[in-house]
Amino acid sequence: MMKDTSTLLATAIAACLALCPANATAEYQVKLAEGGAIDVSIQGSDPVRFEPEFKILFTDQQITQRRIRLDLPSHEVTAWQIRGQRTPVLNPFEVADVHKIRATGAEERDGVIHWNFPEHELFALEAEVRPSQTGKEPRIQFRFTARKDGFFSAGYAGAPERAPDEVDAVFQPLIWHDQRFPEESYLTLEYNCSIPGVLATADGLTYGVMADPDPLPFRMPTFRNNLFGVMVRNESAQAQPMVFAPVLGGQGSRMSNGQTKSFDLLLLVQPGGWLETFEYAAREIMGFHDYRENTLTSMNQTLDNMIEYGLGEYSRFIKQERGFSYATDMPGAVKNVTALHPHSVALAVDEEEIFTDRVQPLLEYLMSREKFLFSNSGQVGSQTATSNMLGPAFPVSELAEFHALTQANNPVFLHHVRELYDQDRVLNMTTVVEGGTWKRDISLYRATGEKTYLEEAIRKADVYIEERIKNPPSDFAEAATSTFWDYILPRWPQLFELYEMTNEERFLDAAVHGAREYASIMWFYPRIPDEEIVVNKGGRAPLYRRGNPIRIPEETVPAWRVSEMGLIAEGLGTAGGGHRGIFLTTYAPYFLRIAQHSGDAFLRDIARSAMVGRYSNFPGYHMNMEYSTVYEQPDFPLRAHRELTSTSMHYNHIWVHLPMLIDYLVSDAFDRSNGAIDFPSRYVEGYAYLYGKAYGHRPGHFHSDQDVWLWMPRGVLEIENVQTNHVTATGNGNFYAALKNQSDREIEVQVRINPDVVSDAAARTYPVRVWKDNEEAPAGELKDGVIRVTLSPKGITALAVDGLAAGPRFRETILPTETAPWQQGFATTESSIGTLQGMYLGTLTGMVFKFGEKTWLYGYLAGDFEDLREMEEVTFHFGAGEDWQEYTVSQFPWEFSAPLTGDETEIEIYISTRTPASKQELSERIRLRK
Repeated sequence: MMKDTSTLLATAIAACLALCPANATAEYQVKLAEGGAIDVSIQGSDPVRFEPEFKILFTDQQITQRRIRLDLPSHEVTAWQIRGQRTPVLNPFEVADVHKIRATGAEERDGVIHWNFPEHELFALEAEVRPSQTGKEPRIQFRFTARKDGFFSAGYAGAPERAPDEVDAVFQPLIWHDQRFPEESYLTLEYNCSIPGVLATADGLTYGVMADPDPLPFRMPTFRNNLFGVMVRNESAQAQPMVFAPVLGGQGSRMSNGQTKSFDLLLLVQPGGWLETFEYAAREIMGFHDYRENTLTSMNQTLDNMIEYGLGEYSRFIKQERGFSYATDMPGAVKNVTALHPHSVALAVDEEEIFTDRVQPLLEYLMSREKFLFSNSGQVGSQTATSNMLGPAFPVSELAEFHALTQANNPVFLHHVRELYDQDRVLNMTTVVEGGTWKRDISLYRATGEKTYLEEAIRKADVYIEERIKNPPSDFAEAATSTFWDYILPRWPQLFELYEMTNEERFLDAAVHGAREYASIMWFYPRIPDEEIVVNKGGRAPLYRRGNPIRIPEETVPAWRVSEMGLIAEGLGTAGGGHRGIFLTTYAPYFLRIAQHSGDAFLRDIARSAMVGRYSNFPGYHMNMEYSTVYEQPDFPLRAHRELTSTSMHYNHIWVHLPMLIDYLVSDAFDRSNGAIDFPSRYVEGYAYLYGKAYGHRPGHFHSDQDVWLWMPRGVLEIENVQTNHVTATGNGNFYAALKNQSDREIEVQVRINPDVVSDAAARTYPVRVWKDNEEAPAGELKDGVIRVTLSPKGITALAVDGLAAGPRFRETILPTETAPWQQGFATTESSIGTLQGMYLGTLTGMVFKFGEKTWLYGYLAGDFEDLREMEEVTFHFGAGEDWQEYTVSQFPWEFSAPLTGDETEIEIYISTRTPASKQELSERIRLRK
């Protein structure tokens, strides 16, 4: 059990939010102490004593490294297989003999402290401490020479050693932080290090040991090429930061008599907690900063490319099954998670095809299926697919958002919100989503406007902050069996949503703290060199899965273009399996907004590093194995599934990725304009990295202008410089554009409003109001549809073209109307349809969906797959009076949809079925009415 730090953590939150600058300018002092120890301090701090001690691991047995998956939480650790033993060993101190060695003395020459070590029959050890000439962290350089053939690993073990209950917090990548102390002496290898070291906090100071990044190569670390490992729990179960190199049994570990290895370490001491020290290490040691800019395209062109891809054949949407192919993980299954995301894209880009071809079928799928992942064959697979028609599979929050979005025109949404509010649910794999939480109270408040739900959400969230944020857990019980990071970290996006609803600073404070914890799982290693590197060597892209590598020309590019710095691995259980840097970075737009509200520049820089210049079409899920520019290419996803061997393709992510781009563009404008440009949003829960904000349903503001609608149709602006991202909007008879420079150079750009999108753009000369970097600037004019604008480095210039009316083309047709809603807009048979030849035929369910002027009917047979599978044919009969239609389905699942005129006042539905014996069964009727 670690030290109780509730008071300390509350203080740390306040310190983090005060955003005291990292102690980058303070100088380190190093003093030689008794017995060769050194006292390391930073200006104004107490010294931390580092002893002249190492632990050398040696074995002459045959050993191999392995990755082992552990449960609770589901995560991978390094283990060793010893020849002749059946069970792998998790503790490196049990794999090899541990030889502790301490310097017998020290001497200082020319500012360098030399440690003198005694002779040893297995090795010779030399080490010296080099204080930095610029006041930075002191460096330990050590060399050891083998005096026997075998496997060696040398670990510096001179950092303070304390009992776990004597330290306030620890940090060992990727999952042990705060009060979570490793239950075993696990060694985290280089490829799992977000920073290349470990930390401990006690008595107001954080200290640690890190691999010096200077001499380490810039290449993607993998399980096979690790040069070091880190550990915070020693063999005596004490908290002690340590770094070992080489890794026992790994690259360079097998040594011959007379062979020498060397390695460099840094000693770290900083005032404050581990979160502040983590940022210091990321920035001052690893060199992290706002380093990216657009590469092949602007983010807007990427958005347009991805919409075209998302509506095309390569996006693998299976129309008949109303879902996206899940061929990567379970061939034959389909998966959907959210309809609210594509709905927001349809609104923002004003495109009917998105609504009819994606939103409508996804709504129907999620209303009827039991879980996100569906198989029409009864197969379950490793991700526990379902074939049951026992919906809805919507998260409660999304049902609530759709109810509010359509202004109660679809009573089925609120019905299920109330029905499912307090139920525990399993929608993805085996993860249990708890019922009755403050997140669901927020959903009910948004759905109904009843303040009692908001009050209850605030009460429960306050309890959550007290119990989870101020008193961090010492175990992983909250993670259950899930592998995603979200389940071991604070619920910071929801806390921020609550802050936006209430403006209560304590929710922002907690959100910042949670986001900072989230940042600790991001890659800030390897350090990016200021040089160019060769990628796609041999004219091939990385090969992640079986098949032929994608052919791509070898090229030389700046190292930053391909770095994973600022990305995260997928989760605890897949960080070492090739899911190194995922491109689904839904945290980035939130980080921008939190940064604007709190002033946290670290979160802002992370947000930009996660998204700017990374791809120009859907890049798949992750980068892996080696650096490449293949994911940047606009034609990357335009291949058959079997040809996409450089990543895993999750086609249901496409319509989450698209609104993430819109969210980022809008949030970037909000941040750069200091809130002067903003549009209302709705929260999309999804799961894991499928959350985000949905826009386009209500107007926002653009500097001094109110009632401005986000309006970003494809190709609306033509800008020749790819460094310019933009947000466009319309309202008040005007056209608006916010232009954002992604580079650190001033640029002059020509902006042309596409006359194919805005027909009157070149009709005459229009006056243009201008705000440059949030200050009113001299007015300009739009002539022949063109205006020239100068953008400052990383700056924003906002334009209001007065009198140029534009759009909407489609959006208004699906926004709520004043027409009478369907009072009984959904119904189901009260009992089973009947039993025919011993078969239970399920229940008939029907509902009317009404989105503005768009109204349609959806019906399906609900029930277990085993009860429904034996039918050969189902005919749905629907209509009223003498006007009836039929829809025959000859393949499970048994469902149909049909457009309505909007004039209907009543509809009846019944079915007839055909079985292998060719007998028919007629169901009882259900009735829907206005």
